[in-house]
Amino acid sequence: MRARATTVLVAGLALPVAASAQPPAETKTRELDIDVDDASITLSLAARVSPRASLGAGLGGGLSPMLGATYARGSHYDAAPNVHLLEVAGAQTFARLEPLPWLRVDTGVRAGIFIHGQENFTAGQYLTAYVMPSVGWRWLWVGPRLSAGWLREHEGDATGALSLDFVLVRFAVVTNPR
Repeated sequence: MRARATTVLVAGLALPVAASAQPPAETKTRELDIDVDDASITLSLAARVSPRASLGAGLGGGLSPMLGATYARGSHYDAAPNVHLLEVAGAQTFARLEPLPWLRVDTGVRAGIFIHGQENFTAGQYLTAYVMPSVGWRWLWVGPRLSAGWLREHEGDATGALSLDFVLVRFAVVTNPR
């Protein structure tokens, strides 16, 4: 009888300890993001793969970077008054890391089409790797985006490019599919 009481007592004390050792249930598993520049918008969906990391993809459109700059190699792209080099539409895949509750860092690949010119615009394709650190809380995040890669106008050679969006605003909507 005494052995049975000791077993019940030990089991009763061990049960709360075992329950607290299990990881907490993940509350947010997917996040729909709306990234807004002054003249462009990107919608993306990120799925949590660990407590501090997500993987995602998105599509966007508009003229970007209006608040920023794109620098490309070659005299064809040399800066001149009223000559623009702007992204028009694109797709992206990314990994999002959350090292601190108020800091997120997206890094990934972006591809799409751009326009270049003054009055007679030409178009081409771009492919870049990017990093976008952002600070914020809950549903509002703000930060720059730096992209580096290649762009190519139709019938032209590929050239290196560096693009900087000075500020992007992200609105995050958390969903839980359960």
